[in-house]
Amino acid sequence: MKNIIYLATVLCICITGMYSCKKNSGIPHYTIDADLKTAFDFKPGTYWIYRDSISGRVDSFAVRTNTFSTPTIAGNYSFDIIKITMTEYIGGSSADTSGWQINLFANCEEIIWFNNINFNGQEYIDLNPMFSFPFKLGLPLINFGIPSGEYNGIITNIYSNYIVNSINYNSIAEINFNYANGKFNSIDWFYECANIGIIKMRLYDSYYSVNKVWELQTYYIVK
Repeated sequence: MKNIIYLATVLCICITGMYSCKKNSGIPHYTIDADLKTAFDFKPGTYWIYRDSISGRVDSFAVRTNTFSTPTIAGNYSFDIIKITMTEYIGGSSADTSGWQINLFANCEEIIWFNNINFNGQEYIDLNPMFSFPFKLGLPLINFGIPSGEYNGIITNIYSNYIVNSINYNSIAEINFNYANGKFNSIDWFYECANIGIIKMRLYDSYYSVNKVWELQTYYIVK
């Protein structure tokens, strides 16, 4: 899905982690899983620097804001969501940027392209999980009233060790997104590490002419 591949980019999780449900004004209310928040609730000051192994270009991503809200869906239920907005500095330039956003909700994370968040002047909550946490093979499992997105990630492998840029990372989830509509297609792979984020992205999209392999060079995490 092109929304997801670009923000980030576009990294959500959905696993069978446990989270609580309570009544809020007579409707169910769903909180964020505590383990998910501990592992992926990145605050401003966090940054990641990636190098595209195909072009050699170096891009950086910096967290700008971290906000909490409780939207209500069709008056049927409400849920907590943390929205982490990021700026991609293309080629490291402050003059050439793009926006991304990570959403944490229930036991899931998603990543989306910032430019596609607004719809008719309204914020469009399009929950398309990359993964759930703790990591589990297969499709995300979203329960308790949280809607399942049209394009969900699939965890195809969980590696005990995975090396990127000569650094060995532990417990890495390999997440795949495939999308095709007869006119264009995208094939994307994300490699996700708890407490660090995405350590590698293999992105291909024929519509946007995207073909890159971003590998993490360095990072700084604020929680």
